[in-house]
Amino acid sequence: LGRALAPFGILVIVPDYRNFPAVNISQMVDDVDKSIDWVFNNVEEYGGDKEKIILVGQSAGAHIGGVVVARKVRDWIRMKSVGLGWDIQNCNHFSNELPPLAST
Repeated sequence: LGRALAPFGILVIVPDYRNFPAVNISQMVDDVDKSIDWVFNNVEEYGGDKEKIILVGQSAGAHIGGVVVARKVRDWIRMKSVGLGWDIQNCNHFSNELPPLAST
């Protein structure tokens, strides 16, 4: 993948995570979380731009990556809610800020 995208100026970083039975799912999620943090903290050393990172995964790796991103968003909302005095147990605080979901 890296060789195919490098000619277009795209930096590819391919982290891995430990698998069952050596670890459980929580440890797999931790591995992916640490790898995403590593990318953001180190990508510029390799000529990348941390404002242009795209997370891609396949199968279980995509699912675990999605879990990590969802947790990071949750933690960000929690952090922001403290500064705004919101009770995050009540999701109505967000209803005026988020666009409505598209109906199908």
